[in-house]
Amino acid sequence: MRALKILTIIAVVGTIILTTIFMINIAPIVLNTQSKLVEKYVGDYNITKYVAKMVDHECKTMYSFIDKDFCRWNTAALWVLKNIRYKNDSLTENAFYTNNSPELTYKNGNDCDGIAIFFINVLKELGFKKVYIAFQGINGKSDHLCVLWDDDTQIRKFNCFTDREIIYVKRVL
Repeated sequence: MRALKILTIIAVVGTIILTTIFMINIAPIVLNTQSKLVEKYVGDYNITKYVAKMVDHECKTMYSFIDKDFCRWNTAALWVLKNIRYKNDSLTENAFYTNNSPELTYKNGNDCDGIAIFFINVLKELGFKKVYIAFQGINGKSDHLCVLWDDDTQIRKFNCFTDREIIYVKRVL
């Protein structure tokens, strides 16, 4: 955890130096670093295993006539939106990318990053593939994180804003 904080501080200081002195567009570097911080939270969590079991059971018993993956995507998305409270990050949480584990998100709520990480972990437990994180923003500046899934017929979106462009995408599952 300490190494992550040091890495984040170096990234922030480096960003300031590169953008102010050299006028270099470092957005791709920053977004790649942020995507790695998201990926570190993809793992095994009891809460997301529990949610995945509930979702799977509901789709098997109540919605067996619907495509399995479509049902599980939508049921998981509705569960997350209904049960995870949105709250803004503190300046510390935002700067050091902390408190994004699914357990803390379930207990305390979280911003778009924590909610996306929670959802990705539920999808992982459900066996989804071709899942991506998408950084959205305006004029190339990232201010929102959402989740995409390529179901081979279309790209499905979770918690994406319609008024923001997608500026960086990275596969996580």
